[in-house]
Amino acid sequence: MDGNLMYMRGAKAIRAELTVLEQRKNDAPFIGELCRLENQMAFLRGVDVNPGNVSVFTLDSIAEVPQTPIKPKRHLF
Repeated sequence: MDGNLMYMRGAKAIRAELTVLEQRKNDAPFIGELCRLENQMAFLRGVDVNPGNVSVFTLDSIAEVPQTPIKPKRHLF
């Protein structure tokens, strides 16, 4: 029901809804982003962070844009 018409429901209906909301044990179905967050968490838990699988990256210099366009060498085709 639209929030503007909530007052038309009556005190008994609103009290009943409040009772149901207060007795609810799990709010998971009502959290909009929960499914996406659970999928992201499952992915992150599956990432292997073994130090033996990690290497250090060193940047020697920044990438430079060539001044003249590079054309394919026709004699190679």
